[in-house]
Amino acid sequence: GAIGGVGLIAYGCVVEYRARQAAVPLPRSYDWDAISEYWKSRPLSTTQRFAVILKELGPVGACYLKDFVISKPSTPEEAKTLQLQNASMLREALTNLGPAFVKAGQQLSIRPDLVPPAVLKELQKLCDSVRPIPDSIAMEEIKRELDITNVEA
Repeated sequence: GAIGGVGLIAYGCVVEYRARQAAVPLPRSYDWDAISEYWKSRPLSTTQRFAVILKELGPVGACYLKDFVISKPSTPEEAKTLQLQNASMLREALTNLGPAFVKAGQQLSIRPDLVPPAVLKELQKLCDSVRPIPDSIAMEEIKRELDITNVEA
């Protein structure tokens, strides 16, 4: 029960702490074994990311199921309105999840064989009007990635 859950979290904390102390960076080239090992040693980070993805995409999926599987639209106009609403929610969720998900949305936006026209139009917004991140956040990330402590502007 609760004690097992606490023990699992404590174990995850220890594993993640040891991985951070070892300071092994995420591989920059494709190496399945190295990437797999990197993320296996970070169970809390992985679980947290999955929770964020579920938090963002869960409501989109639930609305789609409610609107098109459980209770079907009664008119084509209602179906189009619901598609637009769901597409807007999907675009916003992909944007909130970050660049990899934005890229996935961009790829879907050019697949009329997979996605209805109303959804295509909404996802195409990911190609030309994604909200920018603040420069200060971008610079901090660049410094962290390149392990630079002082940058002159």
